[in-house]
Amino acid sequence: MPDHLKVIALAVMLAVPGRAFALEDSYLPADKIPYVAEVPDQPHRLGPLWGERAKGPAGTLLKVPGNWRAPVHAHTADYRAVVI
Repeated sequence: MPDHLKVIALAVMLAVPGRAFALEDSYLPADKIPYVAEVPDQPHRLGPLWGERAKGPAGTLLKVPGNWRAPVHAHTADYRAVVI
């Protein structure tokens, strides 16, 4: 599959979540997303969309300041990321 089709397929999957994630439609303005600090001494913030990251499938927005570089770290599970 060409790369541009993979990007389109991913965008569609994110825009139309499966039944396992959404029980009902809901709308939240971007300025009302409840961003929280995951690590108190780091500037990045997480905004939950659906599910619970610690329990299984979930969607989360990551908000970081410009030119910020994450310190060395590891992840305990696979994940997919889309950078906007």
